[in-house]
Amino acid sequence: MISVITVTYNNFDDLHRTLASLEKVEGIENVVINGGDCEK
Repeated sequence: MISVITVTYNNFDDLHRTLASLEKVEGIENVVINGGDCEK
């Protein structure tokens, strides 16, 4: 298993694109760290 840490700061569009891309890969654990608030 590979762990991916995704760090973002109030960037919903790029986070959504990144998560959609990672869904296609098997054996991935994704941890999201959002440094700000996200209203979406």
